[in-house]
Amino acid sequence: MFLSANNIIELSGLFLALIFLLNDRNKIWKSQILFLMAVSAIELTGRYYRIVIQQNNSWIYNLYLLLEMGFVNAIFYAFFKNYVSGRLYVIAGATLFIIIYIIEITNHGISGFNVISDTLISVHFCICSLLFYYQLLKSDRYEQLSKLPSFWWVNGILFFYFGSVACDLFFTQLFAIPNNLRSDIYVILNLLIYSSWSYAFLCRYQQRKQFN
Repeated sequence: MFLSANNIIELSGLFLALIFLLNDRNKIWKSQILFLMAVSAIELTGRYYRIVIQQNNSWIYNLYLLLEMGFVNAIFYAFFKNYVSGRLYVIAGATLFIIIYIIEITNHGISGFNVISDTLISVHFCICSLLFYYQLLKSDRYEQLSKLPSFWWVNGILFFYFGSVACDLFFTQLFAIPNNLRSDIYVILNLLIYSSWSYAFLCRYQQRKQFN
């Protein structure tokens, strides 16, 4: 079977984004559709290179790192609308990422995967998530978290990238385990982030309908 479990999860997330966000006038939320389209296309292309034509696909995921950092960072920047320190951290994290990314590409070329950049992204987004929670705690505005789209979107980010950091720390041990436990863990992490995001899309849809 060409489609992996991750591909199916990603395509399902895209399908739900189309249902709930297609008519959304907010650029932040509607951009989720384009991002998920890009993610699905990149993942399918990477799988095609690895399985069908059996060629190195690291360069595909190196390019994806740029999209990943750019998009998620932009969303956090938007979420930190009234939190100056949060926005400054987002900018600082992006700057550091660009520096490390360029150094890695210079050292091994586009064909070698940027491991340090990938780990940096995971740590950076975990910190962004914690800053978002701190912003909510300090806010004087009452929010019903069970129906707050941004809260569930950030939850998905924290689940996924915290798990990614753990996988990076124990990469050698996980890869040595039979049946490649690391791949199974990433299926679970993908399920967590897309479940949280899908619920965020639903909350956004309900929020939009409420104010229309």
